[in-house]
Order: sequence, then C-alpha cells, then structure tokens
Amino acid sequence: RKKKRKSSSLVERTLAGAEADPRAYDEFRRNRETRTRDGPQSFVPPFDARWPPWARFGDVLRGPARFGTKDGKKTGKKILRVGARGDDGEARATFLTGRPRRCSAPPPLGTFLVVERLDEGLDPPKWRVVADDDDVSTIVEWEPHGFLLLASRLTLSWRPPNGAEPGTYRLGVSGAARSASSAFSLFTRAFRENEKPEDGLEFFRGFSEPFEVRAESE
Repeated sequence: RKKKRKSSSLVERTLAGAEADPRAYDEFRRNRETRTRDGPQSFVPPFDARWPPWARFGDVLRGPARFGTKDGKKTGKKILRVGARGDDGEARATFLTGRPRRCSAPPPLGTFLVVERLDEGLDPPKWRVVADDDDVSTIVEWEPHGFLLLASRLTLSWRPPNGAEPGTYRLGVSGAARSASSAFSLFTRAFRENEKPEDGLEFFRGFSEPFEVRAESE
C-alpha cells in the first residue's frame, strides 16, 4: 500500500505541472542502464500511425457517454453510482496513443493513464489525480489497429471504489509517440551522418468528457 501511495503521488505531482520537459527525456535516454534491451520492449515498430488519420495522439476514440439516461430520457452528464453493476458503475475511455512501450521512462515521460476528480473547493477549481493505471479499481487494455496494425488504442476502465467521493471526474492519458514523418527524418539523418539518431518523440496528453460519480443511494 505504501508503494501504491508513492506511485499515485508521483503521477499527481508530474501532472500538476507543465508538459513533459524534453531535457528530462534526453537525460533518461543517455542512461542506458535504465533502458530495456530485451523482452517485450525489444520489439516496437519504428513509428506510430494515427488512425483515423485526422485524429491526434491523445484524442478520445470512445469515451463515457456525454449524457446519462433515466427512464429513457437524457439527464445531463454521464452518472456513475458507487457499487452499481454494469455500465451504471463503470467509466471507460479509449484513447489514440503511441505504443505503450515506445518510451519506458517514468512519468511524466512514459505512457500512463489516470482518473482525476475536480476539486471544486479551490479557486479556481483544479483537477486532482485519484487513481492511476496501477490501481486495483482500474483495468487497462491495449489493442493495435488501423493501417498495418501500427496504430494503438489504450482503454482505461474504472469502477469507483467504496468510499469514492461524489463529484465530477474524468479519465486521462499521457504518453509518447513517434509519427511516420519523425521516423523518416530520423532515418535519413542517421544515414547521412552515420550515427544513431535521437528518438524524436512527441509527448501528448488527452482527457475524456467529464462525468458524475454519486453514492448508490442518491
């Protein structure tokens, strides 16, 4: 449990600031001891496709419904009830991402998913991380798709645990990808200069539509 709190705190601290600093990634890249040389990390396609082509990395391909329903009528935001079964008790969002193992650096440089709650007690209100993809309340699914299966979809499913505070929530992703144009540019530069190119990664973030979480009795 102590390790879990430390992990969530790390994610919250990194997401609270600005976008990932490319200089931090350069330092990680130079430290070869931190990079995996074999296993699943050893084979990653040279680039990540965007599929559909007009989408951007971090875009939501499928997300929590914009509207909840009651007696067949729209009721505003999607509403989850703690402890409810089926769709009434689960939020799911699918994001267009790079390969999850494109960058194995720790947050905020690698790929990870979060659940955030809007803290309306602050002025102005601020999103705070309440769970990440290492939490027992979340499930992560990865699926290759699109052109030659070079695109990636990451789906985060979250069921509010007992004791979850009522309020407004959203699902989010942060990650790294390499576009086809970046991969081609890196290849030609390495060919001309006869040296190993830089990684040329694009760091991205994306969030789902907000939804409401309520106690089962509400």
